[in-house]
Formats: sequence, structure tokens, C-alpha cells
Amino acid sequence: MMRTRRWVSGVLGATAAAWLAAADVRADAQTPATVGGRPRFPYCQIVDRFPDPLHGAELTIVPSQSVDDAGSFGLVEMRGWTEFGYFRMNRGELSLSSEARLWFPTSGGGLDLPDAWLHWWLRTRWDIRGYNGFTVRLEAEPGFYADVSALPSGFDLPFGITGIQSFDDGFSGFVGLKVRPTDRRVLDPAAGLRISPTDALLFDIGYPDMRALLRLTPEVTAVVGAEWNRQREFELDDHERGDRLRYRESRLYGAVRLALDRVWHVEIRGGVVMGRQVGIKGDGDRDMEGGPFFTIGVGGTF
Repeated sequence: MMRTRRWVSGVLGATAAAWLAAADVRADAQTPATVGGRPRFPYCQIVDRFPDPLHGAELTIVPSQSVDDAGSFGLVEMRGWTEFGYFRMNRGELSLSSEARLWFPTSGGGLDLPDAWLHWWLRTRWDIRGYNGFTVRLEAEPGFYADVSALPSGFDLPFGITGIQSFDDGFSGFVGLKVRPTDRRVLDPAAGLRISPTDALLFDIGYPDMRALLRLTPEVTAVVGAEWNRQREFELDDHERGDRLRYRESRLYGAVRLALDRVWHVEIRGGVVMGRQVGIKGDGDRDMEGGPFFTIGVGGTF
């Protein structure tokens, strides 16, 4: 347990340092780069619009539910993220960010689970843009994906490529593929559309994420959505046997964002989890009952 606490303290300290280093200002985050007052590239809802905060923290609670007649399983999830670098180049943009997620099982579902699991990565995203509205997005997320006590053996380098097409100012689409070298699901596809008939209304339709955002007032935004097949894998301490923990679920949710000022907002989210499975490599996956979840977070873009 003391070892776990040292790792958790280190992660939180590094995240705080990255937060303080985030001096890049994105005051024009909703506008593509311009030359002589005119956009260099066609406006793209996916590339140029940022409906989610660039910096934030969240706490999620998934209450315990029964697991295949083997007890119960619940989770507490903590998430923090920040963008600490953003650069415009001749043919696009480059962003650097970091994110950490910590999971604490509140009950083990009959499995001998570690005290805490961690995903902590640095993301490099490079958007290479064309004058015809087409963008190639390259991403890499080197980091640690492991039981907190097994971080040195949990390094991985997921990477991906996405093609994005802007059809007009309010309609864009994408198709992409992420490669996770050490996961059971090595190839992770994604595809979808983003449609925004007005500035106050936005639809993301696709896989693995779907949602609708409606700005009711300048201070209040309502969100409904779904996240399909959320799968996480973690290297375990006994890595010589190749043991890996796998957790999978899908979520349906509704949320309200309340603006605190021009930069910060609070988000309250709730919904249901379903299709839940947990297991260790070689032992098979155990099905779990669905149930509710609750999230509260704070975020901002600056």
C-alpha cells in the first residue's frame, strides 16, 4: 500500500507540474489560422472547434454490482488532463498534452485485484491540413498502462492515424485507426460525423462516441451521449507470466455544464454502465451487472 501511495503522489505531482507549464493561450481556439485576415484552410468542425475543455479534472463513481455469482465490483475513477503546448505550422497544427486516469476498485468481484490501476500518457497530435478541407491527423500516446505497482513494466506506445474531411463550415467527417501494441484488441477503429446546424447545437455521430450538445443559455449547456465498448488494459505486477487486467464497459449519459466565468465550467454527469466485463489474461472475463454512474468535474480552455 505504501508503494502505491508513492506512485500516486508522483503522478499527481507530475500532473500539477504540467498544469503550471500550460502557459500556451488558445484565445482563438475556435478559429483556424489566418493570413491577411482570411483563413488559411477551410473551417473544419473537428479540427478547429473545441467543445471539450483543454484542461480539467473529474471524479467518477461506479457503485458495486454483482459479478457472475462471485461477489461484487465497483470503481472510483479520477481523471486529470492538460494541454501544455500548441504550435501552428505552415501546413497545420501540433499539440502536446498529458492525461492521467486512476482507477480504485471498491470491491474485487472475486478477483485478486491491485489497489490502483493507472493510464498516464503524453499525447502528440499533428494535424497536416490541405486546402481542399482534408486533414491527416497523426497521434502518439507513449505512457504507462499498468497496475500502479508495476509501472516500469507497463510502458506502451499506442499510435493512430485519422483522415478528416470538412464538407462545409457545419459538417465534417472522419475515419481512423488506433494501434495498441500490447492490448488484446490491437486495432481500434473509429469513424463518425460532426454536424453543427448552429453555434448552439452540435452532434457527434459515430463509433465509439456519440453525443449531442445544446447551449441553452450562455451559462448552461446540456449534453446527452453514449460511449461504446470502453476497453482498458493494464499490465500487472506479475508481468513475467504476461498477466494483464482487462476492464470493458459501455455508457449512456446525460450531463449539464454550468459556466463559472468565461474560462471555467463545472460539469455534472450521470447515467448507466452496461456490457461490463472484468478479467485477467488466462482466467477469462467475468460478466457484471449494469448500473448507474456519477461524475463531477471542472474544466477550462485558455
